[in-house]
Amino acid sequence: MKYMLDTNVLDYIVDKEVKVKISKKVELFVTNVQSSEIENTPNAERRKRLEDALKSLKCTELVVSSPFWDDDLRWNDDAIWRDYPSPEYVTIRGESQANRDTLIVEAALSGGMVLVTSDRRCGKSAKRVGLTVLNASEFFDSI
Repeated sequence: MKYMLDTNVLDYIVDKEVKVKISKKVELFVTNVQSSEIENTPNAERRKRLEDALKSLKCTELVVSSPFWDDDLRWNDDAIWRDYPSPEYVTIRGESQANRDTLIVEAALSGGMVLVTSDRRCGKSAKRVGLTVLNASEFFDSI
C-alpha cells in the first residue's frame, strides 16, 4: 500500500510520542511541501524532532509540478514547471483549499495513494477527487 503523509502526521508522531513500526508492504511518501514546512518550523527543538520523525519513516520524497509558487517552499530543481494548472489541481483546490494542501493531494492522486491527514478541509478535497483518506490515528492502527 502507498500512503502520502501530510505534515500533521509527523506532528502526531512527535506530540503523541508514537513508536512507529512500518510493515515492508507499506510505502510512505511526502513532497517538498512537507519538508519545507518542517524546515520552516520556528522552534529549533521541535524542528529537530520533526526531522527525526521524518527520517525514521524512510519516506520517498516526490517532486511536485505546479504553477504555484510560495516563498516558504523549498523548490526542488527536478520539478517541472507547468504553465497551467492540471485539471486535477483546479478540482482539488476549489474555492477554499490552501495551495500547499492542493499540491500534497495532487501528488497523492497522481501516485494512486491513500492520503493520511488530520486536516479536515484537506481530507474533504481529497475525497472529492476519489482518494481514500485516513487520519493519523486510523493510519497507525491499520499498519
